[in-house]
Order: sequence, then structure tokens, then C-alpha cells
Amino acid sequence: MKKFVIALGLLFSCAAITKAQSDEDALRFSQLTVGGTARFIGAGGAFGALGADFGSLSFNPAGIGVYRNSEMSFTPSVSWTNSGTNFLNIQNETTESRFNVSNFGVVFASDLTRKNSVNKWKRLNFGFGANRTNDFNRSTYYRGFNDDNSLVDYYLEELNEGNGTPPSQITNNYPFSAALAWESYLVNPNFSDTNHYYSVIPDGHVQQDKLIDESGSATEYVFTVGSNYDDRLFLGATFGMPSLHYTSTSSYVETDVNNEISNFSNFQLYDNLATSGIGFNGKFGLAYMVNEWIRFGGAFHSPTIYYLHDEYSSYINAVLDTSQGASYSTPYGVYDYALVTPYRAIGSAAIFFKQYGFISVDYEFVDYGYMHYKFNNYAPLEEQAVENSLNQTIDLKYKSASNIRVGGEFAYEIFRFRAGFGYYGSPFKEGIATEGYDYSRTNISGGFGLKLNSFTIDAAYMHTSSKEYYQPYSLDAEFVPGVGIDKNAGNVVVTMAYKF
Repeated sequence: MKKFVIALGLLFSCAAITKAQSDEDALRFSQLTVGGTARFIGAGGAFGALGADFGSLSFNPAGIGVYRNSEMSFTPSVSWTNSGTNFLNIQNETTESRFNVSNFGVVFASDLTRKNSVNKWKRLNFGFGANRTNDFNRSTYYRGFNDDNSLVDYYLEELNEGNGTPPSQITNNYPFSAALAWESYLVNPNFSDTNHYYSVIPDGHVQQDKLIDESGSATEYVFTVGSNYDDRLFLGATFGMPSLHYTSTSSYVETDVNNEISNFSNFQLYDNLATSGIGFNGKFGLAYMVNEWIRFGGAFHSPTIYYLHDEYSSYINAVLDTSQGASYSTPYGVYDYALVTPYRAIGSAAIFFKQYGFISVDYEFVDYGYMHYKFNNYAPLEEQAVENSLNQTIDLKYKSASNIRVGGEFAYEIFRFRAGFGYYGSPFKEGIATEGYDYSRTNISGGFGLKLNSFTIDAAYMHTSSKEYYQPYSLDAEFVPGVGIDKNAGNVVVTMAYKF
């Protein structure tokens, strides 16, 4: 824990560099959701031993070898997210909904036995398209009365650390953090020691409101090749290029609602962040049909290396009792860097009931402790120190997690009925996560479809629930209350597929 505190201290001291990069961002971009086709989602994403579905190409590419016909698929989707917050025993709730595309793709299946009927390599299939692997859209609002401290105390600690900070160096040293409070007159120099400061909000007693609007997604573009040996062994490889877009805009307000703080009325802080980039990874898989009843599968996903670009800025406006107050806009920050997300290993098994359907199980191992940032090799020493500290924080906070997906399908004539369940383990080491908010997730899904000669249409719904925790700011001297978040998300998808 001591090493963890030291790492956090170094991050806070380099706020200008780490305005957009954090271990929370690394986790956000490393956790994946079940996306793709309605058949894949309806069965809970438990397709590691199955295949013949475009959604499986982002999990076990061996599934492409199961295709007997070429196919095109397209999946529009409507998703919503509800965030219920608990801050200082006050509950609030917000809901955000979006239309998106969950999948599009085409698979070309070729029959290798046409020219050589005894060839045991039955097929060589190719596929390309995209599967949605993450959804960042949500809105979160919390409000409460803080009796003890203020966000300004965080800036105050930053300025007063060690021997303090000369006033002439504040804006240059802390352009995205303490300069916000300095330029808006929320902190002022002591008369006896101008390198140290006091806050106009000395003891809390403020109402704190914050609204965070997040949007964006990660969509993986896949290029897959696979084959089928004697209708027993299926092999496949996917080259993945996930495209990531994430934006966050927040408004934070502190208000003297009881009119008990001398020379302070309120301040409003606005933060903007946009992250975009592209990544690269490789996936390799196999599936083996033991007999007509049982099939096993396995896949390995290499780490994804993202090349990301951040743009960020902040604006503050303070209203004081003795004046109209003051405002300050930070510089327009930009930063380019790389993020490496964890590798994954998947083992799968499925039981088939001839023409009546299947039951399938996936076990997935993912090591979140492997996440790490890679800044420019020629970056200044202070940026290299931040990179090392970020990665040290990840090492101290995160661990490997086990994910389980279970799904099934029942077939009756042209009708298909599906259900699925998924559990995604907590990424945090013991003692790190706030009790009851460990970021584990559960998925419950269901769906149905019609399978015609050359055309299929499927629909599915997946519900995801998790408990998260948001820390508005941290102080060395005292406890800062956090925000418990009950997150519930729904996703309705419809897939239209045509075989040719």
C-alpha cells in the first residue's frame, strides 16, 4: 500500500501530463463487452466451440472454418445505459440511449473438395468486417452536501506541497490543475509566506454537483482466414484493428447553499476530453469435433497495442461575495501515446443435440495487471517518470480475472430460441476496490430467430449490470467521500444475414 500511495503522489504532481491518462482509462479500454450479431449476443457470446457466426471471429477465429456457405450480415442496434448514484446518502439516476451498428461483415467460403474429392482439407474461408466490442455511452450525475472539504483543497495541497510554489510558477507548473483555482481567486497567498496558500472554502460546507456525459465506442475491424480438416478440426486466425473513440464532458459545481462561507458564492468547472486511435492485435484459435455430440475449442488473443491521441481542456468560473469573480481557460492540451491492453486465453466446450440445438460454455482468462502505457521513447524525464508511475499503479491495483459465458439454442423447424449468461470477474486485487463496488459484471441475454433457405433474421436483447465507484478527488489530510454507481445497460440488436 505504501508503494501505491507513492505512485499516486507522483501522478498528482505531474497533473499537466496525466490530464487524460490514468489507470482507470486503461481499464475502460481493456474491458470488452459482448457485441456482434444477434445470434452471438442472444447465446451470451458463448461461441468459442461453435462458429459459423461472424460475431465469433472476434473471440475464436476457428469458427470461420465451420462456414459451408458464403454469407453477408448486418446488425443495427439500440443501446441504453442507466446510472444510479449514491453520494453522501443522496440518490440520483440518469439514462442515456444511442443507435449504433453492432456488426457488419462478409465471409467467403470455398470448397476445396471440388477439384479433389479426397482432400481432407475441406474448406479455405475468408472473412472481413467489424464487430462492436465496447460501448462508452452513458451519463452520470451525483449531488450531495460535503461538510468537510472541497475540490479546492486538492489544488491547495498541490500548491503547498514541500516548500510551496512561487505565484509566478503556478500557471506554468500546474496549467490543468491548481492554476484553475489560482486564476479564479479560489486560493490566495498567505501574507506571511507567499509560497503557501489558503482556500476561500476552508472547511467544506458546500453542495457538490457533477454531471459526466460520456460517449463513444470501440469497433474491431477483423480480417480472418480459416480452414476445416476432415470436418473435425477447425483452425483460424484473425488480424484485428480496433478503432476507439471516446469523449467525456463534465460540469462540476460547488455552491454555498447555506450562505455561511465568507467571500464565496459558487464556482463551476468544465472539463473536456476526447480520445481517439487505432489498435492492432492477433487472434488464433482451433475447434475440434470429438463426435456429433461434443466439440471443444480454444483461442488466444495477443495484447492489443493502441496508438491514441488525446485532446483536453478545462474552464472555471468563480463567483465571490466581494466581486463578480473570475474565470480561467486552460491551454488546449494534446498528447500522443500508446496503451497495451491484456492478452486473453479462452477455453470452450459445447454439446450438440443434433437438429435440436446446443449448450455451450466459454472460460476466459484475462490479466489486467498486464496493462501498461508506453510514452514516446524520447519523452522528457518527467514524462518518463509519469509513465513509470502509471504502470506501477497498474501493477499494484490490478490482477487477472476469470470470465464465464454460458449459452444455448433450441431449434424447432425454422425457429430458433436462445438464452445466455455471463459473469466477468473483478479486475482489482484484494483490498483495492471499495466494498460492494468491485467492477465485476453480469450479463443476461435472450433472443430468437428465423432460419430460411438463404436468409436469416435474428433478434436479441442483453442486459448488463455492474457496480462501480467514482472518486471525485483525493486528499492526503482527510477522507473524501466517493460515489457508488449502479450501472445497468441494455442492448437490442437485429441481424439480417444472407447466404450465397
